[in-house]
Amino acid sequence: MPRPVSPRGARDTQRLDDLSTAFERFRRTHPGKRFPPALRAGVVAAVNAGVPATAVGRVCGLSWEQVRRWRADPERPSGTRPEAPSRAARVLAVVDAIAPQPVAAEAELELRVGPWLVRLSRAVD
Repeated sequence: MPRPVSPRGARDTQRLDDLSTAFERFRRTHPGKRFPPALRAGVVAAVNAGVPATAVGRVCGLSWEQVRRWRADPERPSGTRPEAPSRAARVLAVVDAIAPQPVAAEAELELRVGPWLVRLSRAVD
């Protein structure tokens, strides 16, 4: 004999069905794209309403880590890092104590950074 479904259980089931349908529709129409904020907010609302995070992840095809990250910060897309505290560039003044000596026309300046090489040379005397 089946167990009677509680009103809360029925609400959870309906919420899970709605989320499952929304995620299936999004995946079908936007394959490989990141989930929009509305879907992430739906997951967070369901978990905050008491639906187990494992059940939400299972029906929506999400990892436990995605659900956890979305609950921590629903506005930030998965896989991105928080911004640095300040993105302003810092300019450092460099002043030579002694005037530089004249450089021969054939001299080059070379800068190596990791796999990159930047070479500067005089084009005109």
